[in-house]
Amino acid sequence: MPETTPEPLVPGTEPQTGTLSSVGPGIRVLLAPNPGPMSLRGTQSYVIGPDGDCIVVDPGPDDEAHLAALAALRPVLVVVTHRHADHTAGIDRLRALTGAPVRAASRDFCREAEPLLDGEILTAGGLEVQVLATPGHTSDSLCFRVRGAGGDSLLSGDTILGSGTTMLDHPDGTVADYLSSLDRLAILADSATAPVTLLPAHGGLGGELGVVVRQYREHRLARLAEVRRAMRTVGDDADAVTAAVYPDVPDGVRRAARLSIEAQLRYLRESSE
Repeated sequence: MPETTPEPLVPGTEPQTGTLSSVGPGIRVLLAPNPGPMSLRGTQSYVIGPDGDCIVVDPGPDDEAHLAALAALRPVLVVVTHRHADHTAGIDRLRALTGAPVRAASRDFCREAEPLLDGEILTAGGLEVQVLATPGHTSDSLCFRVRGAGGDSLLSGDTILGSGTTMLDHPDGTVADYLSSLDRLAILADSATAPVTLLPAHGGLGGELGVVVRQYREHRLARLAEVRRAMRTVGDDADAVTAAVYPDVPDGVRRAARLSIEAQLRYLRESSE
């Protein structure tokens, strides 16, 4: 079982599998043992609030040791950032271990509770947690803004990662939604009285939201420009454009690259209409 008074991590570092670590006032992280091409070193499950009055964000895989460690913290609520299995597969086992209700944007992943609503405020151990709808990676993607005395944190799920960039799960995830979500997060960062700490679901801790969200937007626009150039050469066939834009993509992420290309082709077609 992990220690419940953990050593803090600093931005730019990565949590270790099975070790509960502090990532800010009232927030802890536990890395699940599910590394892979899409999950990177694994899913980072977050715990907001103290033992016995905490919210678990993204239980991750159906891994008994990982879920038992989260259950030992006695959560009163479980929430998920979006529908993908590396975030949701453990929800039923964690509910069985704790009795805690589960909430998500999609009713399909709710257990004995209603779906989360954009702008809704949750509380955990005196901390205020604001639900933010940020579709794009998937249509049901959420972020969670945690307000603390020392500054705010944003649990960004897969909307922004700690390493690499986010794929768009076409046709459910769209470029238009994603750009709008990045704009919303940029406004949030600009309006905050102090830098907002970025806490993604994969790839370690993410640094300052205001800096990273602008890098993400610039990258997405640059990729769209690449896709436009490829279309002038190979047409709008998704496989051909994927090969042109991602010539050296590893097999493990080739499907994700193609889905992102399909999302971008759809966006460019719709933008030209």
